[in-house]
Amino acid sequence: MNLKNLQWAYCENEFRHITGASKDENYFLDKLNKIPLIYCKGEVNKPYWRKEPNVHDDLIKKHFGRSESIEHYNTKMYFTQYKQVQYEENIIKAGFSESEYYIKQINKRVDVMFFDVNREPLLGVEVYKTNKKTNEDINKFEKLNFPIYEYNYNTKKGEFISFGGNGIKQIESIKREINNVNVLINGYKGRIIGANRHISILEKGVELEKQKYFKEKDEIELIEQNISEFGKTKSTVIKRPILKNMSSYYKEPKDYSLKNNYSPTYFTNTWEDVIGSK
Repeated sequence: MNLKNLQWAYCENEFRHITGASKDENYFLDKLNKIPLIYCKGEVNKPYWRKEPNVHDDLIKKHFGRSESIEHYNTKMYFTQYKQVQYEENIIKAGFSESEYYIKQINKRVDVMFFDVNREPLLGVEVYKTNKKTNEDINKFEKLNFPIYEYNYNTKKGEFISFGGNGIKQIESIKREINNVNVLINGYKGRIIGANRHISILEKGVELEKQKYFKEKDEIELIEQNISEFGKTKSTVIKRPILKNMSSYYKEPKDYSLKNNYSPTYFTNTWEDVIGSK
């Protein structure tokens, strides 16, 4: 079995990624340190592990099982080492982890088991590369009191395939309610956008009417100003001629009864008084 793509190995009591390996340490494929590996690093080829010559291939195959690929193994050991998974925008972290964990309740192993800080089961992790979990598997998981997370190696994404008991049904129901609320929200958003557009049109109309009003107001004020200026330039002061000798213009009235009132002396004196006042 070719181990060139193997990324994880045991170094004494530690689990080491190949990027942190060196030729100064001894490495093993298994936790019991019974399958030794040789670390290889050249100037051209990338670092890799290979089995020692005296290790039989059957021992390697037994370690990986009948159908586990190197890629599946690497992913499984990655979750074992880092003890966390991502679900949508959330990161779920564990206190402890164990690979190939046997669940007695359903007589089944999961690829990785996460435990909380009190070492109580937190969730199980299954890695999917070629064989996705069947409905029969999911029905077994439903009997547990913790969820099962399935990671798709091909898409690099994961999802919960069981929440234990009726948990997954409850989650789906909640998701449907959330979708319904989102539909309502999107509908209100559409109505708000339409209302905002209508308001914008009205505001533009009001602004145009304001501009029209002030323009007409300015025009009226200009016309009134022109009329006022025109009146000032056309108006004249009418001056009366000053009569020095009013007697030459006086004609004696035929009615002599009025003669005393309109006598030249009386009229002239009165006019002279007026002239004198000026």
